Formats: sequence, structure tokens, C-alpha cells
Amino acid sequence: MERTTAVSAELVFAVAHALYLNGRLAVRRSVWHGKEQATFSDALAAVRQHLREGEYFSTSTPDTEWVNSFGSIGSA
Repeated sequence: MERTTAVSAELVFAVAHALYLNGRLAVRRSVWHGKEQATFSDALAAVRQHLREGEYFSTSTPDTEWVNSFGSIGSA
């Protein structure tokens, strides 16, 4: 478990660093807590957003066929 967590954190840091170099790592601020640098939470949020926007997390197109819970095929 510890090794998996370390590898996952390293992967998040590597992608977040690339996003930072491209100006896409935002530091989330709140009224009660001003901070100058991004935290791990900021890095994780930026990586998640990047993956959702990209080719790695695509949604179905309107003309995609689907199978309902009864097994019949329909179209969207």
C-alpha cells in the first residue's frame, strides 16, 4: 500500500509540474486562508481537471448505441 501511494503521488506531482510550466496550475484561495504556493490538493485538482478535459476521459457521442438494463439495444 505504501509503495502504491508513493508512486501515485509522484505521478500527480509530475503531471502537476508539467501543468505548472504551462501556466495551468491554479492556486485555489479562500477568504480566510491566503496562500502563495499550490498545495497537493491544488495539484490533484488540476490533474483531475486535465484528465477530464483530455482524450483520456471521453463521453459518448449522441449517435452512440446503448444497451438498457433489459438487454435490448437502442440509440441515444
